[in-house]
Amino acid sequence: TGNQRDALLAVDRNLMCKRNLRAFVGHRFVNQVTKNLRHNLQRILGAYGIRLEYSDSDMPNAHVFDVILKRLKSADFCIFDDRCTEVRPNVFIELGAAIALDRPYFYLNHRRKAAVLIRGSKQRIEIPSDLAGMLCVPYSTYDELFFELVTKLPGFLASRKLATR
Repeated sequence: TGNQRDALLAVDRNLMCKRNLRAFVGHRFVNQVTKNLRHNLQRILGAYGIRLEYSDSDMPNAHVFDVILKRLKSADFCIFDDRCTEVRPNVFIELGAAIALDRPYFYLNHRRKAAVLIRGSKQRIEIPSDLAGMLCVPYSTYDELFFELVTKLPGFLASRKLATR
């Protein structure tokens, strides 16, 4: 939802990013995702000086996918959220491109996907089988997700040699 809550943000003060890092964020552009995801990612990643880039920000006069590829190539890592993508799964194209470009990433897998009509019956969308076992952060609520990201981010950055302790 769009409710704000006070929270304590844990930051690993021993973790030092090697340079100014940039993270590409792919998600569905609907208010319930954009408002919550962007605000909270900015708080979490901003604490480490990481700059966020989105495919819809500062869009030049170029083909959208070319812009996305350019931003993926220049990102130090990526974050992809599949919330509300049941009928518009473009985020999986971006995630596939990041995998092909060998970009480190977080795949945020929303467990409470809506049922959609497939061949005459309502079915819940599942995680694509090719992504099973990859770096995936399953979540049901954004509160749960952001707690997971706060705890996993330092190890993610250190293991990919984007930061040192």
